[in-house]
Amino acid sequence: AAGGNLSTTISVVLTFVYIFIYYKRHKIKYAEEELKNSPEYNKTSKQLLKAVLAFSIPITIGSIISVITSVIDTTTVSNCIQIAYSGIINSKEALEQLAMQKAGILSKVDTLVNLPIAINIALSTALLPAISHSVAQKDFDTTNKRLSFSVFISILIIIPCAVGFIVLAEPILKLIYPSASDGAWVLRLASISMIFIALSQTINSGLQGLSKVYIPAIALAVGAAVKLILNVILISNPSINIYGAPISSITCQIIAFCISYTSLKKSIKLNMDFKRNVLKPILAGLIMGLVVSLSNYGLNLITGQTISTLISILIGVAVYIISVLLLKILTKEDIFMLPFGAKIYNILEKKKIYM
Repeated sequence: AAGGNLSTTISVVLTFVYIFIYYKRHKIKYAEEELKNSPEYNKTSKQLLKAVLAFSIPITIGSIISVITSVIDTTTVSNCIQIAYSGIINSKEALEQLAMQKAGILSKVDTLVNLPIAINIALSTALLPAISHSVAQKDFDTTNKRLSFSVFISILIIIPCAVGFIVLAEPILKLIYPSASDGAWVLRLASISMIFIALSQTINSGLQGLSKVYIPAIALAVGAAVKLILNVILISNPSINIYGAPISSITCQIIAFCISYTSLKKSIKLNMDFKRNVLKPILAGLIMGLVVSLSNYGLNLITGQTISTLISILIGVAVYIISVLLLKILTKEDIFMLPFGAKIYNILEKKKIYM
């Protein structure tokens, strides 16, 4: 635990040093004309501080509430598991040991699920200033395009991650936790909530860019309240037990997503083609899942579990990318918005994938 905290501290310090050096080298500063045209130019320090706090406090509250959803599991799982099995297991020590085992499963699953979410957080965070800038310029067409593209990219990233976890849940747990690999179905259920967490993150960044900073906090608070109630009801049921935690998380995240998305629709209409932006990525994910499932089964007959899992993951990545290209999910404009987009498109054009 100490080593984990130390590594986190070092990574944050290195991140700060990198940004500080980048800032110094590039000498980032605004031109005087830009400052004069800013609506904040003539505001006093007190007025600026008040504006910053009015914007940052709701965002901070929302971040705290998102952490509280994990704390809810930490505080309820152990007690509710003991309640669930109190009439089945008479020994207090055995009950506590079972509760610790179930809580450990959930902790491992949360660690895995948080990896794809961390990537999406980086994308949604980068979206916020771009949205704020286009809104300040009253360029709502650009705002629509940026937000729609960001939601689309979140779908493209999170779908294969969720399908991969669902298909390879057991092999992945055995690969990373060889001595304690229980929890495949918990991971599969948690993968569903992961999709809505990623979408909510992107939409919430859009809402914050549109100055609707209270909506994400409200959405998360309502979802957290529902999760707390469902955790107590479901986990305390011995026939459901630990599976109640991911089920309540799915419900919590769907509610939070619906509240945020409904609020966003009132301000701006996402320019998304449901077939291309939603159905086709799901189809690509299903194709990937089928190929990965078959390849993992076949490779298990030839090689060991570890090798077959690693190769299957690489096959899945390749199959998903090929499926996305063959289904032409990305338009020419989408590809050009990606890093090295022009070079990628030229290669695809030469291969006659895009004409």
